[in-house]
Amino acid sequence: MNKIVMKIGDYSNDGHGRMETIKVLVNCTIQELRKLYEEVVKESKIYFGGLERESIEDSDYNQVCNNYEDSFFNVEAIGKNYRDKFLKKFDKEDYDEYYGFYMESDGDVYIEGAYGIVSLMMEFIKFYNSNFSYKILDEDDELIFNPWGTDFIGYGLF
Repeated sequence: MNKIVMKIGDYSNDGHGRMETIKVLVNCTIQELRKLYEEVVKESKIYFGGLERESIEDSDYNQVCNNYEDSFFNVEAIGKNYRDKFLKKFDKEDYDEYYGFYMESDGDVYIEGAYGIVSLMMEFIKFYNSNFSYKILDEDDELIFNPWGTDFIGYGLF
């Protein structure tokens, strides 16, 4: 498994200035993941961001969470093959904290924070390639010393 780091939010700090870092373990290289993602975007018509803008015609894709306070998209915007897989896996109004997103009866998919968009993106890649697997890491997964959310030592040195 390889660890990748994803920056979610205003990475250029020229807008609202909020950004989170999400770390994910994946069973492929970063180059393979980029290729998978590009293929998913072209086939599903759902664009999470990150690709060279020249390769994406804005009118051809539903851009997910691309504008300020934009935290949803409608399931009808997904390409049919992906929409069928999505609807089979995620029941309407069946919120699952594990994924960080949920779907209303009107077909709007609401994404809750950075964890939710990364989870959704990884699920779309998994729909495309069933051999793909991932695990979004908790901050605590990387802490060496304690479960209180810090990994500091040497408090008395300063």
